[in-house]
Amino acid sequence: MIALVSAALAGACTDTPLPQGPLTAALQPGDLGRARTACLRSEVGLGGGAALVIDTADFYGRIQLMGTVDGRIALPDVNLSIDLGVEPYRSDSVIAPISVGAAGLGASWVGATWQFEEADRSVLALTSRVVLPTASGAQNARPLAADIGLVGQYQWTEKTSVHGGLTLYGNRMVGPGPAVPRTAMSGLVGLAFQPTGGFALVLDVPMSVAWSAPVDYLALSPGVRVGTGPWALELGVMKPLAGGDRTLLAADLRTSIRFD
Repeated sequence: MIALVSAALAGACTDTPLPQGPLTAALQPGDLGRARTACLRSEVGLGGGAALVIDTADFYGRIQLMGTVDGRIALPDVNLSIDLGVEPYRSDSVIAPISVGAAGLGASWVGATWQFEEADRSVLALTSRVVLPTASGAQNARPLAADIGLVGQYQWTEKTSVHGGLTLYGNRMVGPGPAVPRTAMSGLVGLAFQPTGGFALVLDVPMSVAWSAPVDYLALSPGVRVGTGPWALELGVMKPLAGGDRTLLAADLRTSIRFD
């Protein structure tokens, strides 16, 4: 019995189709500044998301819709994975006394995860991402952004794991307009309960400071993951509870096929 329990607990990263680590719901284009999984895997994914701002006191609203295509390739011999992605479509509509909107190609990105420490029940990795200035709709400048972070995962019990990370991120505008550089720090801690290989519940607590306010947001982010064979589906929502960010709710639905 002891041997069976030890085998079940061995390894923070599993070979199930379900994603591991934080949910994909985020507020920044290209998921800039979002903590990512410390586990290496090869997969392709397709997703869609939305974010909603409602500020009736200031007669202001904002609706963002986006679709994403992404993929990751694991290189286990060097403890590295490479990820690529693009938002083939993003729309951003501002509802105000003078309403504006834009739609078209969104952000694209390239990133990497280097897993530098792996024990029986835990894993640590460095992650980084560059979000390229491909978004359409800008007049004089487009954002070029990047982040770098430390992420980890710990297999607490046979069915429960803890994950988290700290990420430094920033951007600057490229083009004839002013550069307007800025930086911020984000953090996340989360819990995943996976009673079977094809089902998991996730609860994340993300936060960000110094992007547009001393505290941008402290949020609650629940989600569910299901999967079978190499296929998985994840639905996550993000609800800011405090801070200067006026987003009412963000949501992301992503399906993926794992092939490693």
